[in-house]
Amino acid sequence: MKKGITSIIVGSALFATFAMAQTTTLTTATPTSVSLNASSSISCIASAVNTRESAISSAFSTYSTAVSTALSTRASSLANAWNETNSKTRNSDIKTAWSTYNSAVKAARLSHNTLVKADWASFVSARKSCKVPSAGESPSNDNL
Repeated sequence: MKKGITSIIVGSALFATFAMAQTTTLTTATPTSVSLNASSSISCIASAVNTRESAISSAFSTYSTAVSTALSTRASSLANAWNETNSKTRNSDIKTAWSTYNSAVKAARLSHNTLVKADWASFVSARKSCKVPSAGESPSNDNL
C-alpha cells in the first residue's frame, strides 16, 4: 500500500515539475490594416463596398418576399386542406401544402445564395481594379 501511495506522490511531483517547465505563448490575431496610397483608391473601394452592400440588401429583400409569399400560400393551402371532410384528400392536401412550401423556401434560399455569391465576386473584382488589398472582408462572414 505504501508503495502505491509513494508511486502516486512521485508521479504527481514529476508531472507538476514537467507542467511547470512548459511555457505557452499565446498570440492573438490582429486585423490587417490596409494602407492606401491615394484618395482615389479610397473612393473607389468605398463605391465598390456600397455597390456590394446594396446588391446584397436587394437579394435579401427578394428572398424575404419569396419566403413571405410561400408562408401565405402555405397558410391558405393548409386552411383549405383542414376544411376538407374526406381524410384521404385532406392528408394529401396537407402533404402537398408543406411540400410546396419547402420547395419554395429552398428555391428562394438557393437564389439568394447565388445572388450574394455573384455580388461578392463582383466586389472582389472591383477591389482588385481599385488596387486595394483585402482587409479581411470575406463572403464567409455573410451567410443566411
